[in-house]
Amino acid sequence: MKIKEHYILAFLPMLYLLVVLSSCSSEYDGGTNVSQSRISFLVSSSSSYNGGRSTLTDDFNNSVGIFGFSYDGTWTDSNTPNLMWNEMITPLKDHWITEDAFPIDNLKLQTLNMRYYAYYPYINFEEGTDPYLSITSKTIAGIPYLNYTVPNDVENQYDIRVGNSTEKVMTDILTPSTIEMAHKMTAIKFINGDITSGTIKSITLSKIHNKGEIYAEKTATWALDENSYDNYTINLNKALTSTSVGTLLNDDDQILLMMPQTLANASKMTMVYNDGQDHTLTVSMKGLTWLEGKVVTYTISLKSLERMHVSASIVDWGDEYSVTGEVSDASSIQPGTVIVDWESESNINN
Repeated sequence: MKIKEHYILAFLPMLYLLVVLSSCSSEYDGGTNVSQSRISFLVSSSSSYNGGRSTLTDDFNNSVGIFGFSYDGTWTDSNTPNLMWNEMITPLKDHWITEDAFPIDNLKLQTLNMRYYAYYPYINFEEGTDPYLSITSKTIAGIPYLNYTVPNDVENQYDIRVGNSTEKVMTDILTPSTIEMAHKMTAIKFINGDITSGTIKSITLSKIHNKGEIYAEKTATWALDENSYDNYTINLNKALTSTSVGTLLNDDDQILLMMPQTLANASKMTMVYNDGQDHTLTVSMKGLTWLEGKVVTYTISLKSLERMHVSASIVDWGDEYSVTGEVSDASSIQPGTVIVDWESESNINN
């Protein structure tokens, strides 16, 4: 996908919209003596990581951004977001409400078609720039899209979600409009398989695609920058005992939110384990696939100071305890520079 013109915007993971009204002023140019009303949305969502990524919740943790298009005839990619662009909606009691007001009386008289696109988390571009996330400007025609670079700091990684509505007529603007949003990241967790002593100092995933572009519609997929990679280290310093077996290693805000991808030949997982001195163990992740909307859990077992086994389970985002697929055990790993490929019978079974 060709990277288009975009603005770097400020930083801040199914969505349903119900239009209701309340009085407020608006920047929308609807003429004089026109009743200005804010539009409210009834929002629900599939589970996402927020408020501590070790916990799956059913709530959004930040605002949602909306793009509104009105146009004559059928949709074309020459349309621009003339109805609303990057409109922020925030929760108010049992519904969400737009920050700005709109001339509803005028809009519902228009014999035009309309549709919405949405993304999460909302970005307030007026407050500055952010090195990781950007969206298209209001002058760019067609479906809006996001450009994203996954931050090294796990706590700053975004639960990217996008979605869109179906087409409807502008005269029907007061009836419920539905936008379904989908998770577009892969969540990565690590569990202690059988280690009962010592300390896991860190886990590193190396040679991981870190940049991509995606349209703000539910079925969109990432167009990755094939030449851009990064390494992601979680500094754990977690002392283990017999009661630690089966527990999450990267708890709280340390669950990785990575771009879906097929891992490169040089991709690998490295663990630094300390029993009085450091031991570095590495396993290849060559060719494994991360799918959007999945939670991948890697269980790490230490058979000796020279052997590490890794297995994985893959479940739907929000279905943490129902395994829908798994990968075979990893090969034995020697410390140092010797890497044995992870032989996988099946990356995922849906």
